[in-house]
Amino acid sequence: MNRKPLYGWHFLSDTMCLGYNDNRRVRRGVTLAYTGTEGIRPCERGLHASRRALDAVHYAPGPIVCRVRLSGQIIEGADKAVATGRTALWMHDATDLLFEFSCWVAENALLNERRRGHEPDPRSFAAIEARRKFQRGKITKAELSAAWSAAWSAAESAAWSAAESAARSAAWSAARSAQNDELEHRLFALHRALGHEAQVTNEVSNPLAKETRKCADCGKARDDVRLRLNLGDKARPLCVPCLSKRTGRKA
Repeated sequence: MNRKPLYGWHFLSDTMCLGYNDNRRVRRGVTLAYTGTEGIRPCERGLHASRRALDAVHYAPGPIVCRVRLSGQIIEGADKAVATGRTALWMHDATDLLFEFSCWVAENALLNERRRGHEPDPRSFAAIEARRKFQRGKITKAELSAAWSAAWSAAESAAWSAAESAARSAAWSAARSAQNDELEHRLFALHRALGHEAQVTNEVSNPLAKETRKCADCGKARDDVRLRLNLGDKARPLCVPCLSKRTGRKA
């Protein structure tokens, strides 16, 4: 256990509140303290974060990315750390970035197969492109599902030898480091591009603030409009219903 600050990553749901019945709202620049009576313990008690963004994504309950500083008592494990204090240094909605990153990872996996002499099934590339089109609102959810079903059929029909599977496992381990570097590069780039004004803040995202904004999609002025952050674009304000339509999930 150490007391030297640890900088890492943590993801929140759209509510921007702590989970596991804690429900305290996370605010940029505010340090939250562990309030339990028992000592901190990884995966059980305390405030968590991961040094690597890719590890943090594994535990993400939602798309709000936080660059955080752990403080106080800290216990670090293989892919996460737990502490008595955590400060969100900056926060952004990384929904589009995470979807695009997942497409990038999948695309690179297919290209690696091609380099190894196995030509990927075209349906796999089509599914990735369908995911991108759906995120941009160019195809329906039914069309996306059809593309992914075809990709799964392609995957199930592929047969690999044990030696090839072992080689892929080794390559996967090496690839994770490169994937983490790419993800962190994109997250830092998102923060630099959007800057302070476009950060997800409670003043913008909290419906209780009673601040009305006009939704960029439906054009209605509502008090539940959030900053929708698109990779490479400026912040786009969307209300909760329009945000749900775009992401295909409940906001």
